[in-house]
Amino acid sequence: MKTFLLELKRGVLTTIIWLTTITAFTWVYFTMFETLSSDMLVHILADFPEEFLKAFGMDTDFTTVLGYFSMLGLYLVLFGAIFAANLGLHAVLPEEMERTADFLLTKPIIRSKLLTQKILADLIHLILFATTIGLSNYLFIRLYTGGLAFEIHSYLIMIFGIFLMEGLFFSLGLLISMLVKQLDSPLSVSVGLSVGCYILATFNTILDETFLGYIVPFSYVKFTYIAETGSMRSYGLVISLIVIVFSIAASYLLYERRNIASAT
Repeated sequence: MKTFLLELKRGVLTTIIWLTTITAFTWVYFTMFETLSSDMLVHILADFPEEFLKAFGMDTDFTTVLGYFSMLGLYLVLFGAIFAANLGLHAVLPEEMERTADFLLTKPIIRSKLLTQKILADLIHLILFATTIGLSNYLFIRLYTGGLAFEIHSYLIMIFGIFLMEGLFFSLGLLISMLVKQLDSPLSVSVGLSVGCYILATFNTILDETFLGYIVPFSYVKFTYIAETGSMRSYGLVISLIVIVFSIAASYLLYERRNIASAT
């Protein structure tokens, strides 16, 4: 329990900084709703190549609430992925790099229980991230869209999609932390992993849905698809859950067999 509370406390400041920054960004975005949802912008975008619009999530109907939110959602998923991957990478690596893990493991607690407490603490941060994003954007929608109606069910699926991608990238970050002994900058790895997947997802969108759609996580929760259909791609949900379960299970096995760096 002490480890859980310690891990929970250790990540509070980072989570607050991320959420404050993203909330400010989304607030600015929604204050421009009246301008960006105007017919003038629609006519301007009509002159841009379709591939360009798809690449930046602008192939949507900006005059609707969910269409407007879809472009923002693309970047919220990216930010959530970076945040989650960074959490996963920091679950084990910092203690080993600072040579404090050997002290922690001398305490009367088995490794699997120790890792479980770390994962549960990080899960709280992931839930807090997705919940804050969901509530703050719902508030901004009510404040700045002039009371336009929208499908709350589809909106909730979008927020769930953000949480799902958080879980996936967290599990990948955790697995990577078990496969390497040291990283100079875990954040740069989480950014590289997330942005790399984002770029591949962009190519997949431009190419009108290729086999990459089954490989690249961001293609699983395409917001424009959710806005149009009111549902998430079922194969994306299944693949995501498989990756999460496999990555976490593999992390437990690797952690049990890991040679922990000593301070002496």
